Amino acid sequence: MHNPAVSSLGSEYRRDKNRRFSIPDGLIEKAAWPNGQTLELVAEAMESGRIKLHLADSIKTALEARKQELERSTAPDKETALAAFAHRYQRATYFPSSNGQVVLSTAAAFNLGIAKDASEDVLLEIAGSTIEILSRRYIAERREQYEDRTAP
Repeated sequence: MHNPAVSSLGSEYRRDKNRRFSIPDGLIEKAAWPNGQTLELVAEAMESGRIKLHLADSIKTALEARKQELERSTAPDKETALAAFAHRYQRATYFPSSNGQVVLSTAAAFNLGIAKDASEDVLLEIAGSTIEILSRRYIAERREQYEDRTAP
């Protein structure tokens, strides 16, 4: 059975321009992430309204290789590709000592479609060893997209 959790993505902190939300301990355990320690994460922008959180160590090598490949490219759109890469992958940090808060840059949170001065509930789901952050709009669109396959 699927057991998501709801968290509230806070509005932008004026001091550091970041967004914060909490991940319940149970989700950390289900994702098999180390418990009780600060974790460096990568927030991957997926479809609009959806972000996938990875443990940085699990994706770091692949991201570095892809970035080097893009930097060596001679394609005319090299700079645009590098910008798209930078927008897709952002750093985030999980702090268990701060009620399980994740600090997410406003740029990363932008993909959720939630205004920086607004707070909104988001759904957190486990997807293998990642945790996905889903906006209300994304959830509604997914439900509508799969209506014919999920209704009794």
